[in-house]
Amino acid sequence: MARIRGIIFDIDGTLVDSNDAHAHAWQQAMAEYGYDVSFDRIRPLIGMGGDKVLPELLGIQKDSEPGSKIDRRRSQLFKERYLPHLRAFPGAMKLLRYLHNHGFILAIATSSKPDEMNSPEHY
Repeated sequence: MARIRGIIFDIDGTLVDSNDAHAHAWQQAMAEYGYDVSFDRIRPLIGMGGDKVLPELLGIQKDSEPGSKIDRRRSQLFKERYLPHLRAFPGAMKLLRYLHNHGFILAIATSSKPDEMNSPEHY
């Protein structure tokens, strides 16, 4: 049996308690552009990326004019209203340190935009 040498962690919803924040930002951005979508419809889609969320909920592509506007606004709302308040899940850092100290190679993955990830002091 092969020995596990490395682990890939997702950030949102795995290491950082951010899924609700992403859903609220999507909901608010859509509402500002005239789309009334409930939080309960958005929340299960978090983690898919905007290229899948917008077609699923609104039937528009992320790279279309309205899709681009909504996505930019969502990102702005997320960074301004939610990112400063996000925290890692309890025990996340302890787990990562433990695994690192026991020789595991650790990596992270995310569908978040790079500018949404450049504030590690919030985690």
